[in-house]
Amino acid sequence: MLITPVLKRASHQISTTVVDRFRWVVLLFVVSLTVTLCGCASAPIQEMSDARQTFEAARDAGAETEVPGSLNQAENLLTEAQSQLERNNFAKARTNAVAARVQAEEARMLAAVVSETRRAIAERNGDDADTREAKELLEQAVDHAGRGDLTTALQLARDAQQIITLTR
Repeated sequence: MLITPVLKRASHQISTTVVDRFRWVVLLFVVSLTVTLCGCASAPIQEMSDARQTFEAARDAGAETEVPGSLNQAENLLTEAQSQLERNNFAKARTNAVAARVQAEEARMLAAVVSETRRAIAERNGDDADTREAKELLEQAVDHAGRGDLTTALQLARDAQQIITLTR
């Protein structure tokens, strides 16, 4: 007879524990879902600001003059991000804003490397094989940047910079 009340109490405790765990799991899921949806549904204000600031920094660094066309893709992405933002398509706006920031940063780095390498070539004031090779690589870098391939352009410009720096 003692066993029956003990079993009932144990059974009640087990079912209460399972229900409590289930409630916590459901609560955690609801909170996670809410946080996720709020994060995705909010306007990408910070991303847009970062993209604009990086774009202006690239322009200030001379990207448009040192490497014409290097900011075209960033500008197009930024324009598209703004358009998506105005249509309340926040996910696409965020994606385009982040991509614009990355493109603008590459353009800024490229402009800095090209400018520094051109200055080093001018200081060298020579027409040896290394200088010619560095000039050729810089021309290729500018060409690639004009076609929107900033990654290759940056690598070519760094190669030119290395040639000039190592053979001073």
